[in-house]
Amino acid sequence: MKSTRVIVNRRRSFALAAGICSLLFGPPPLNASEGSSVADNFRKAFEAAGTQHFNLYNMLCPRIENANAGKIAQPKEARKDSIEKAVSAKVFDNLYYVGEYAFWESSASSWVVDTGEGIVLIDTLNPDSGPILIEKGLREQGLDPQNIKYIVVGHAHGDHYGGARYLQDKYGARIMMSAAEWDFLAKDKRDPAQKPRKDMVIKDGETFRLGSASFSFYVTPGHTPGTVSTIFIVKDGPKERKVAQWGGTGFGFGGAEGDEKLNWFKTYVQSAERFKNVIRESGADVLIANHPGLDNTVEKNAALSQPSGRDSNPWVIGNDRVVAYVQTAQSCAAAGLAAYQ
Repeated sequence: MKSTRVIVNRRRSFALAAGICSLLFGPPPLNASEGSSVADNFRKAFEAAGTQHFNLYNMLCPRIENANAGKIAQPKEARKDSIEKAVSAKVFDNLYYVGEYAFWESSASSWVVDTGEGIVLIDTLNPDSGPILIEKGLREQGLDPQNIKYIVVGHAHGDHYGGARYLQDKYGARIMMSAAEWDFLAKDKRDPAQKPRKDMVIKDGETFRLGSASFSFYVTPGHTPGTVSTIFIVKDGPKERKVAQWGGTGFGFGGAEGDEKLNWFKTYVQSAERFKNVIRESGADVLIANHPGLDNTVEKNAALSQPSGRDSNPWVIGNDRVVAYVQTAQSCAAAGLAAYQ
């Protein structure tokens, strides 16, 4: 276990050093010709990311040219640590984090909204963590898993629906995905995670209300055919905060190549443009991601645990910076579109 910690610390130190060097000297060198639309979009992504969203930039843009860029093989011990070191947290009055610890890209997030009339979960982690961490985290925060009423699955990859079937069977939780994503789930033979039974269908632009909470859903295809991005309201003392989640991140596109891959990049760019406008119009000033390394979950929750943490909640980043997160992803996708045209 000691060697695992050394590996993790080196990886984090490298990421921090890369971020500092990039700010001092510009974006990490990529092979795109200077002045090309590919290079222009890399720079747009880098400028939008800043330090706050650098992990997102570093995950997406280098892989336009090399699908394995920046990837580090995950030791089994580290996967174990991402579960065992997970710490639940109360982020706002009725928003909680019950996901994994951010060691590797496979670490996933799960978010809890306590509506007063039942719990709504956003994503349910990996198959090896969802059945453990969600119940554990809820109980740590004084919440009863029996009150889980609905589960929103942002997209149908096993690191996000991994615990859904377990919670569906044990608590009768209703599962919500877009129609395109239910179809995608039914056809996908590659993912070993147990699939939830088909249930509720999310429609583009619909608003779902339960108790004190209101969720606005937008079908934003790109990462998968029916990815759902969400704007919802949480309580922050006497205030209400609007929270945005971009429902899918990477550019795997199921191994697509050629024109099919080009079309996926086009779709991703279009969806990101639309959701940026939704974020602006909503005034959302809080961003949550579906992987804890992308929104600095561990660091923000650690700051919250300090005596002064809630005087200036680190999760409140402002509308412009929430938009900038999606802009970073969009510009990396636009670089991919230019590279494949």
